[in-house]
Amino acid sequence: MEDEALIAEDLRRLVVLLGYAVVAVTDSGEEAVQQARELRPDLVLLDFKLRGSMNGVEAGALIQQSVATAVVYVSANADVLQQPHVVRKPFSKATLSRGITAALADRQNRLPV
Repeated sequence: MEDEALIAEDLRRLVVLLGYAVVAVTDSGEEAVQQARELRPDLVLLDFKLRGSMNGVEAGALIQQSVATAVVYVSANADVLQQPHVVRKPFSKATLSRGITAALADRQNRLPV
């Protein structure tokens, strides 16, 4: 497995351990947008670097324009990401949990009453 695939599997495993369901895993920005539009998840975790022409920030912007979902960016280059919810690699269960909790709380606050 490539490093990215190992990291994706570790991330998926930790998300499940935190009590969340994982409905899809992809390494492409275009596919992430398509999956989010079809599956309409509450949360999307995106790496900055993705396969294809679209990076994670671009995919996240498109996802948030079409789906009321929370987005958490996972990146080793967290310093360059000017996004509200970023988890730095290498991540721990605790840092991932904090990022997910904050993003979901922000999403809840943005939903119409």
